[in-house]
Amino acid sequence: MRRLKTLLSAFAAFLSVIALLPAALAASAAAASAAAPEASPAKLRVTVLLYSRPWKDYDFIVRSMEYLKKNWPGLELTFRSLPHIPLREELRRGNADLVIASSSFFAMDPTEKVRPLAALVSPRAKDPNRSSVAVVVVRSERSDLVRLSDLGGKRIAAQTEECELGLHYVEHEIAKAGFNPDGFWSVRRDEPGQMRKILEDVLAGRIDGGILRGCFLEDLGEKRIAEIGSRLRVLNAQPVDGLACLHSTVLYPGIILAGISPLGVELRGA
Repeated sequence: MRRLKTLLSAFAAFLSVIALLPAALAASAAAASAAAPEASPAKLRVTVLLYSRPWKDYDFIVRSMEYLKKNWPGLELTFRSLPHIPLREELRRGNADLVIASSSFFAMDPTEKVRPLAALVSPRAKDPNRSSVAVVVVRSERSDLVRLSDLGGKRIAAQTEECELGLHYVEHEIAKAGFNPDGFWSVRRDEPGQMRKILEDVLAGRIDGGILRGCFLEDLGEKRIAEIGSRLRVLNAQPVDGLACLHSTVLYPGIILAGISPLGVELRGA
């Protein structure tokens, strides 16, 4: 729980200095134009933290990159997705200009060179401070599983390498209910990008419960949502509270776009 409190404090610090990416890009381009009218095309390296697909926010990010390429003639833009550890190492080596990742990624891997520029909002989550959650699913016929605390000693699976702190979010709920989350259940930590497998294992009865990224069920489409109530059930389902997705925990800060200081976008000659 000490780690969760530290992360929440870091979240608040990061989200206190959010600016707009277009303004930063325009300022950088104007400065470069004034200083060197015949300068070589700008180079921009954008890296996004890898999440299990499907991820609707990723589609928006890709469209944004395409927009930049189309509307900034001569821009040499490279865009890639990396898992947590490789992204952290590339960032420390200075091999990125812009990074798109969860607030928890920046909180766990702080660096003085990185500054937040913008926060991701969507029709589902209009408040970036309240857009990251976890959803816990079980099979609908499991009448022995009614509350999150009923998973004590059971087999659960969680994606712990994607820096969406679903497991910690759920442990916080367990602690609020008066239980010690340390050793509360048997956890299987899945490989990055394999969140769909967690859901499949719940349906097949190979595990008792699965912790999924908030909005992952919605990203999978109407078929999976229709299974809620028939084949699946959400434990500790929360009311509509600013996030238009099924979830089992309170809301936390979400996706941040950050850049290398001072402007977060560096224009260099080829």
